[in-house]
Amino acid sequence: MFTIKIAPESDSVTLEAAQRDVTLVQCGETDYEALTKDLDQSGLPRVILCFVEPDGTLCRRFIHAKDRAWIMNANGKTVASV
Repeated sequence: MFTIKIAPESDSVTLEAAQRDVTLVQCGETDYEALTKDLDQSGLPRVILCFVEPDGTLCRRFIHAKDRAWIMNANGKTVASV
């Protein structure tokens, strides 16, 4: 179980739970191209967080230029930040 803390540039911080691993997809990776092909190409995210919520729902969160995100393990320790 992981917790994801997302802090958009112009909004309040949100916490989300991830059932399993969290995948970071960055520009240049094959998955990134597939996930962003239908988006407005002028404002693409710098990274996409992909994870499964505790109820089994697949989620994707787009982290843009000045947004921040932290991934924390079950003990509350930050294991990654973007």
